[in-house]
Amino acid sequence: MSKAVIFSIITVFALAAQAESAKSLLSENGVAEATCIPLSSIESKCFVISGNNKFDISKVESANLGKIGVRKRADYSKIISFPSKWLKASDAELMVEITTKAWCEGKQHTLVEPVYIKGGVYLQR
Repeated sequence: MSKAVIFSIITVFALAAQAESAKSLLSENGVAEATCIPLSSIESKCFVISGNNKFDISKVESANLGKIGVRKRADYSKIISFPSKWLKASDAELMVEITTKAWCEGKQHTLVEPVYIKGGVYLQR
């Protein structure tokens, strides 16, 4: 097999593995999608996509981790964030619940935080 073919096969498997680890949730009415993509074993990038708009809501992961206490990300062995459910909101608003699971010192912590988007702006608590 040529190096180009081997490289292509490896690239396809790497992309497939990354796609499998991304977690997405479509809203009930199908107008929005929330997704979290792992950047590493301890960090995710999260977005809400609605029409042509993409909102970076990645700060929700840090907000969830802050509920455990003040720690550096390096203190965690694994952190996974994902959209867990869409919450009721008006037609001009989007609200989705993001769950973060974090492992530290042999214990798993599960934390939940709502994400609220109104008027095209991500509002934090």
